[in-house]
This record gives sequence, structure tokens and C-alpha cells, in this order.
Amino acid sequence: MQISTIGLDIAKNVFQVHGIDANETVVVRKRLRRSQVLAFFKALPPCLIGMEACATAHYWARELTKLGHRVRLMPAKDVKAYVKRLRAHLAELGIVAAQGDKGVKELLSIVADEKDARLPIDARASVIVLAAQLQAVQTLIGSIEKRIKTQHRSNEASKRLETIPGIGVIGASAIAATVADPTVFRSGRNFAAWIGLVPRQDSTGGKQKLGPISKQGDRYLRRILVVGAHSVLRRAKQNPEKYLWLTQLLARRPFKVVAVALANKMARMAWALLAHGGTYRAPVLAAAA
Repeated sequence: MQISTIGLDIAKNVFQVHGIDANETVVVRKRLRRSQVLAFFKALPPCLIGMEACATAHYWARELTKLGHRVRLMPAKDVKAYVKRLRAHLAELGIVAAQGDKGVKELLSIVADEKDARLPIDARASVIVLAAQLQAVQTLIGSIEKRIKTQHRSNEASKRLETIPGIGVIGASAIAATVADPTVFRSGRNFAAWIGLVPRQDSTGGKQKLGPISKQGDRYLRRILVVGAHSVLRRAKQNPEKYLWLTQLLARRPFKVVAVALANKMARMAWALLAHGGTYRAPVLAAAA
């Protein structure tokens, strides 16, 4: 049966195809990667393709029209407006890159290369302004990071905090700058509670009921500790024998719950180092029987 109409759900990497024949019988349901889209439609006879009028829709409409298909863009009245970023602007022209620093560098090199015909002259003139702003921000960030590292190296407490797994230069500097006097907290648990890394209690009638973390206190320190905990957990998954406590906890609890529990422990260790001195010492693993 010949496909007469296709609904194409476009995305960044994975596309969904839903096709029907003249009797409105579903004849194809298929998931395509971005690199497979044009090859799939090139092999089909001309048909009507409906797409949501969202980011990159006009690029795909142009490409599918070249293959002989009729394309109709439908208004996205009930869809959240797409947030425009440098990746989104270039995606409208069929130029995509991975997320992260590597992907940004790839896009910047395309914008800077005047010989790259994928980017029209007028589009390059507009996007190059965004690229210049992005590069200026990156330069400022690099300058600030150098200043933070200089302050870190001159701060004894910050250097000791960095020895805790999951706490890097930025985290150590932030904790040392925020907690000038650790004795204002009676214990490490109080410090973790102040950051907001302890369960919220809804106890009544003598029954103790613990909920999610309170999220009270210092939001910035809480985020730094939780992000650091995520990095430790990723290492724990790669070397489970080195992180027995975390490995056992991950077997019983969800990843994010374990991350918060580890962030709580990191906060307690940070307070102990600030209040009593010393550096972090990894526990000695028991010999296998």
C-alpha cells in the first residue's frame, strides 16, 4: 500500500514517522536517527508530510520539498516556545553539533570559516555577533577561574577541603569563603542541615515521617555538593570495588537519592576539616577473604 500522508515529529537527534495510506490505515511507524531522515524520504514516492512549525522545521521542509514531497507546517499553539541559543540558530540551517565545549568550538569554527557554504552570508553576519559575545563571555569566565585558583592556593582551609572526593577548587573556595567560623555549628549534621541536605520532617503523634530534603539554607553550596557527589558516583560505577559503601547503597536506592546522601556526608566531612583541621584520609579497604 502506498503512503499518502506522513506525520513527522522532528527533534534534535531522534525523529518519529507515522504514515497512513489513502484509506487512513497506518502503514508505517518508524523511529529515525537524524542521519537517516533524508535517505528514508528519498526512497518514498511523493506524499504529503505534516510537521509542527518549530525550530529546524523550515530547514527540513526545504530539504523534503527538494525530494518532491509536499510539506505543510502546522502552528505550534500549544507548545512551549523554543528557547533560542547559538545551537538552535544554526540548526535552522541544518548545522548541528553535540552539546558541551567541544560542540560549541565546532560551531564557532563553522561561523568563522567564510569558505563554509553551509552558512549563507546574511546568516553568518548575524550569527557572528552571537559568536563574538560567546567568546567574550568565555574569556571573562577564564579570567575569573584564574582568580579563584589563585585565592584557593593562598587559602590553607580551601586546600584542605579540596582533598575531599567530589569537592574541587570552586567548591572548596566557596565553602571556605562562606564558613569563616565553623564553630557556629555544633556539628557536621547541623552544617548539612543549614545547607539543606537533610530530610524534611513531618512528624506527628509520636510517629517520625521523613520527606525529601528541606532545600533550606545555602542554595549555591547545596548545588555544588550535589554536583560533586554525582561525579563521585560516576567513578563508583566504574570502580565498584573501590567504593563499597556507595556501590551497596546504589543497589538499594535511586541514583539521585544516593547523590544527596553522599552530598550530606561530604558536608559533614567539610565541617570536620574546618573545625578540627587535617585533611581527608580515605578509609582502608578490608582485605578480601
